[in-house]
Amino acid sequence: MGITHAFVSAKSDGGDATKVKPSHWNDDHDVTGMVVARGYTEYTTNTDLTTAIPSDDTIPTSSEGTEILSLSVTTTTATQRVRLRFSGQTGVAEAAANYTIWAIYQGTTCIAARRNDSGYDETSWIGGEVEVAPGAAAAYTFSVRVGSNTTMRMNGTSAARLFGGVNKATLIYEVIEP
Repeated sequence: MGITHAFVSAKSDGGDATKVKPSHWNDDHDVTGMVVARGYTEYTTNTDLTTAIPSDDTIPTSSEGTEILSLSVTTTTATQRVRLRFSGQTGVAEAAANYTIWAIYQGTTCIAARRNDSGYDETSWIGGEVEVAPGAAAAYTFSVRVGSNTTMRMNGTSAARLFGGVNKATLIYEVIEP
């Protein structure tokens, strides 16, 4: 992927090899590893979430847990990669052996899942990162679903939100040129 400049100089380079030349601006540039697109979405609600994601040796399905975040990502080449970062705070109550699970989906396919253990009436951070190569220039939907073995809430404790609404779950994407 090259960078197209709005201005292309017709001026000649001149003879001084120590100076930046107009042709340097006209050349193709290496954008390997460059972030070529970025996006963000957030979830600010603090309400009871009761749909579980089982903590077992099966890949989570798109009908398990509660979807809290979703966004569309468009790649412009077949080789671009998509990096996704999820972060949030969860609160659970009840028994001492609680857990929360988050999962990231590309369409209806789970591409990452993690479990976080927590004790009675605790808040804890959940989140992580995943990178995928979708394989075609197209629009893709990515989403985050969360679940627990008990009632859970995002963005606060098991009873109420924290920090007046600025505590929020986020999903950030970056499209990277390989």
